[in-house]
Amino acid sequence: MGATAYGFHSLRDVMASKITVAGVERVRDAVQVTTAEHVRQLNELMGGVVQRTTMAKARFDLPTGGTLQPLDEYGNPKPVQTGDYYELGFPIQGGGTAYGTNRVSRAKMTVQQLNDLTLDVQRKDADWLMRHMLAAVLCNTNWTFTDISPEIGNVTVKPLANSGTGDTDKYAFAGGTVATDDHYLATASAIADGTNPFGNIYKKLNEHPDNIGEYAVYVPTNLADAVGALTECIEKPDRNVVLGANSDTLTNDGSRHLRFGQRVIGYLKSSQMWAIEWKRLPSNYMFAVAPDGPTPPLRMREHEEAELQGLFPEFASPDGNLELQKFIRMAGFGVFNRTAAVVQYIGGASYVIPSGYTTPLAV
Repeated sequence: MGATAYGFHSLRDVMASKITVAGVERVRDAVQVTTAEHVRQLNELMGGVVQRTTMAKARFDLPTGGTLQPLDEYGNPKPVQTGDYYELGFPIQGGGTAYGTNRVSRAKMTVQQLNDLTLDVQRKDADWLMRHMLAAVLCNTNWTFTDISPEIGNVTVKPLANSGTGDTDKYAFAGGTVATDDHYLATASAIADGTNPFGNIYKKLNEHPDNIGEYAVYVPTNLADAVGALTECIEKPDRNVVLGANSDTLTNDGSRHLRFGQRVIGYLKSSQMWAIEWKRLPSNYMFAVAPDGPTPPLRMREHEEAELQGLFPEFASPDGNLELQKFIRMAGFGVFNRTAAVVQYIGGASYVIPSGYTTPLAV
C-alpha cells in the first residue's frame, strides 16, 4: 500500500474494497476533503512569498521621502504629495487534469485505486503551481496579458526590479532615496569563499526598508554542496550528533523557512540568511526572499467567484456510460513587490532566463 491521501485515512480499513462496497458517497466525500486540504496546504506553503488576490492590476505605493517641516508656535505644515508608485498586472491562466471510467471499470474500481488517482491529481496541481510561480520570478521580462473582461483589457505583468533591461520603475531605498534597481544578478565564477555571492544578495535585499527579519535563499541541488562548503556556512544541527565546544552552533534549525525546500543546508553567518536546498529550482539559479516583510514579492490571482478558486472538481458524463472526473485550476502569478526577492544566476557574466521558464508558460 502506498501513501494515503488526507481524506482517505478514515477508509484505510476498506482500501482493497470496491467503491460500491465501501460506499460511493463516503468515497466521494473523501475526494472532496482531500482536495480542500491540498489547496489549504499549498496556500499556507506559499505564504510569505505569495499573496492571493482577485485584482487584475494594482499599484505598489512607495513611502514618501523627506522629513518634517520646520514650524514655530504659529506655524502650520503645508500639504505634501504622497510617494511614488508603480503599476503591475496579474494574469489568470488555466490548467487541468481528469480521469475517466466506464460502467465496467467503475464497478471494479477499488478505494485504493481512487486514492492513488487523487494523489496523482495533487502532484500535477502542485507541479503546475510551482512552475508558474517560479516563472514569474525567473523570467526577467515584461509580458502582456489580455483579460477576459473588456473593461480591464491588457495588463502588463512585470518581473522583479530589472533596470538591466530598461526597466524605469523606481523603488524606495533605506535612507529615503528613490531610484531604479536590478534584482537579477549573475556571477560567472563558481561559489567559493573567494567568490561568495551571498553578501551582494544580502545587500540587494537589505537596502530596501520593507525587507525586514530573517532572509532565506533557496538553492538548487547542483549548488547545495558548494554553499554548504563555504566557511561562513554553519550547518544545521544533526539531532544524532553532539557538536564540540570549539565550533559555532545554531540556536535553531531554520525549519520555518523550509517551505518549498527539501533540506536546510545551514545559516550563512556573514550574509545573515538561511540556505535551503530546493530541488525544484533549475540548475545554477538561486532565489532569495525576505519572508518576514509586510508585502511578499508575488501575488497569485484567482477569479472572484469562490467556486472558481483553488483546485475545483467538475463531473461530466457524455453518454451515460463514460464518466469524467475533472480537476481545474484557474490562477496566475505576477510580481507585486519588485524588490522583496533576488534571483542569482551562477555561471555567466549576465543573466539569462532558464530554459522552460519564459513567461507566459505554454503549459
